[in-house]
Amino acid sequence: MERKLQLFEAYSKHFLAMVFIATNPGDQSRREMLKSLNVNVLTTPTNPPPRNGFFDEFSFDEVADVLDIIQQNDTKYSAITSVLYIHADFALSPRFRFSSNRLSILPGWSIYRTDSVDRSIWHWSSYLSKSKIALAEIHDAVNPPLRASTKNVVMGWADVYSIPRAAFSTWSQLARIFARHGVINEVAVPTSSTYASVWAASRGICSSLRIETLTDVYGSCCTKIGDSELLAFKNRTLRSGHRLNLQNASHVGNFTLIWQNFSIVQRTNETAHDETSLFSGEYMKKVCDDSIFTKVFKLLKNKKK
Repeated sequence: MERKLQLFEAYSKHFLAMVFIATNPGDQSRREMLKSLNVNVLTTPTNPPPRNGFFDEFSFDEVADVLDIIQQNDTKYSAITSVLYIHADFALSPRFRFSSNRLSILPGWSIYRTDSVDRSIWHWSSYLSKSKIALAEIHDAVNPPLRASTKNVVMGWADVYSIPRAAFSTWSQLARIFARHGVINEVAVPTSSTYASVWAASRGICSSLRIETLTDVYGSCCTKIGDSELLAFKNRTLRSGHRLNLQNASHVGNFTLIWQNFSIVQRTNETAHDETSLFSGEYMKKVCDDSIFTKVFKLLKNKKK
């Protein structure tokens, strides 16, 4: 937890708002530390729905909570144009690139038809049935012209992703359905993002609200960041990577220094003409109005169990 606090302290000066999602956010002193850094704490359910396999990731449901809070307090959070989600052990430098008006996901994702998925690959034996049930609910919820798209699921790495404000409403509703049926991050996140983009395009609206595959990403789910990668971060030849060892005080300390040494002046100079840099989208206008997406869904009452 202490290492995460170091990272939050380094990040806090560069983001409009931060939310820490955790099953156990720690004792009162740590909560106060987070509060002093303008970090809100969102606690995951203590009794989440049962899930199979070794994956135990359900945080996208809490991301939907964050999106709803922003929408319900539109005036208060009017400056927020997108939400960027990262795992604490995902090393994200100030020069990381993503577009604030795109649905950004990590590379390596694949589309599967639920009626032809090979259960022997990946962990489909555990999650295919749950995905089918979720898609059946989505199929019944959307307007008829969009139902043909509800046969597919998208699977991919979900340690980092972004959601632009124009997609908050649709993405949140989809995430609630997947969460209710115990579908994990690696399916729920890329599928929700893909559907939000495809449906918008099919209606001829928000044509720029498309999927963006993040680039400049080192590693994968199971790699480790070592001394050479940290040097590459420092020399600005590496923008992001996985996995930062949060148990290694030296590694965390060296990485936080990169953020601490990245001044506001540097940020302005380096990203002034870079449309896809981490900080370029803070004041971008909405791509389209969120209310457009209410036409996609019938009225649903998506309450958590």
